[in-house]
Amino acid sequence: EGQTFSDASIRLTPTGTVSGRIFDEMSQPATGAAVQLVRVVYNNQGRAYQVGGTGNADDRGEYRIYGVPPGQYYLYAGTPPGPIRPIPGAGVVSGARFEALYYPNVPEIERAIPIEISSGSELSFDMTVRRQTASYRVRGRIIDSTTGTAPANVNVTLAYRTFTGGGSFGQGRVYDPTTGVFELQNIWPGSYTVQA
Repeated sequence: EGQTFSDASIRLTPTGTVSGRIFDEMSQPATGAAVQLVRVVYNNQGRAYQVGGTGNADDRGEYRIYGVPPGQYYLYAGTPPGPIRPIPGAGVVSGARFEALYYPNVPEIERAIPIEISSGSELSFDMTVRRQTASYRVRGRIIDSTTGTAPANVNVTLAYRTFTGGGSFGQGRVYDPTTGVFELQNIWPGSYTVQA
């Protein structure tokens, strides 16, 4: 009480910007392709990934991610696994799907080249992703381990992981209780876990 505080100095670190263009295999704009900057972090479970910025390629294939804190990131472009969903604040989303790649156009993060973003930097990176046109079916059989017969009622879903968590989805009635056979159709490429 009664204390006076003046001449406070607060230093703010300027953020960085990453921009560029995303093309498809025909050198056309990959409109709606998601673009993310991902950094490695460590928590109680070990190595994990954290999204440092997001965007989407516009109708010219251009993207711009701004306000990125300085640090080392991996650039990711394409459609994450699971149903198409908008990335909050990322802009345009189309119904097209694109293979997921890391800069410089490699499928695994272990082969990707990290990008060093410094304070106030503006970097540009272009990538090429292929359109995904073929979907797949996931089919199997469920047996009760106690009785050896098909359970009367089972809910079958596919779970997927993203950098920010994950989710699961199903397709209504996909299980036949008389045979124990299930089939999920129109599944887009990606890494999933079957849950029953």
